[in-house]
Amino acid sequence: MLKLVFAAALLVTSVFPATAHEEKSETLTIVHPWSRATAPSQKVGAVFMEIKSSTGKADRLIGASSPDADITELHGHIREGDIMRMRRVEGGIEVPAKGSVKLAPGGFHVMLIGLKAPLLEETTIPLTLTFEHAGPVEIEAVVESAGSSSSSGAEKMEKMDHMKMDHKKGSMLHGAPR
Repeated sequence: MLKLVFAAALLVTSVFPATAHEEKSETLTIVHPWSRATAPSQKVGAVFMEIKSSTGKADRLIGASSPDADITELHGHIREGDIMRMRRVEGGIEVPAKGSVKLAPGGFHVMLIGLKAPLLEETTIPLTLTFEHAGPVEIEAVVESAGSSSSSGAEKMEKMDHMKMDHKKGSMLHGAPR
């Protein structure tokens, strides 16, 4: 039994990347800012994260900057007929009062244009996010593998819904009735 528990723990820690990190300001928490590694000749990249507000007043992400890129813009995707197109977000991205907004692949993100060097896995990108009310917030985004779709090991564990796993008698059945 102990061997099974050890093997399961080893599997979880080796399959899932490090858990999410956070950067905090007085009123905002930036949850796991991350990016994908780029090819040597690639001149654009994107940064993703979740922004949580702890205040009763909505805020707005109105800009970003990074010394690692010539231009930094806020982007989103819009549907034009059957085609999704990436566009610069005018007016910023709203962060609801006591709520959150996710910047994720296929949605809102911080676009890095004119990268000064390739984004290498296991490095960080310094960014300054500018909010309408909170002002500038300095963060570091972790560069994950080029194929990452979500780099939070904690999020992947959450999706497994660990609490529904049946651990009785050495069983590891997901969603088994209790």
